[in-house]
Amino acid sequence: MKKQLRVKILNRLLNISRKERAEKSSLIKKKIFALPEFKKAKRIMFYISKDSEVDTRYMIEQSIQMGKEVVVPAILPDSKKLVPCRLKDYRRGLVTGPYGVDQPEVSKDSLVNPKKIDLFIIPGLAFDSKGNRLGRGQGYYDRFLTRIPRYTPRIGVAFRFQMVNDLPCDRYDQPVNKLVSD
Repeated sequence: MKKQLRVKILNRLLNISRKERAEKSSLIKKKIFALPEFKKAKRIMFYISKDSEVDTRYMIEQSIQMGKEVVVPAILPDSKKLVPCRLKDYRRGLVTGPYGVDQPEVSKDSLVNPKKIDLFIIPGLAFDSKGNRLGRGQGYYDRFLTRIPRYTPRIGVAFRFQMVNDLPCDRYDQPVNKLVSD
């Protein structure tokens, strides 16, 4: 069932126009920036959007301009790990990582302790009302989220059509605390 849902949502995402994606992403950004969790967070981890996901580029740029420390994921494919790395400038310092996703170069200086991050903005192909999340199937975020305290806010972002009534869950699936949609 997860596989069929992934295909269905991916097809829908690939058919969203640039204009619609930009408008919906802007609405989501406004909602996130209005949240108390965002306002008080000093260090925020965003994902770097790809394809037709909710666009995080402007969220990242504006957060940096606001003086927040921005952290983004880097994938270490050999160890199947996702590691949080500091990002100072969205326009520079990114390389194409595994799966064609932009990520920062991983260095000792860029790595951030996940327990010192105040807020996580989490991608997903689909979410349900209980905060269950369907990712792309590699398990990087699920493994990563087991390493952060449960009380740290995890906000899933998605377009409304990515919201489903009920997602099948496995014991290793990690939910989000809150969902923000257009």
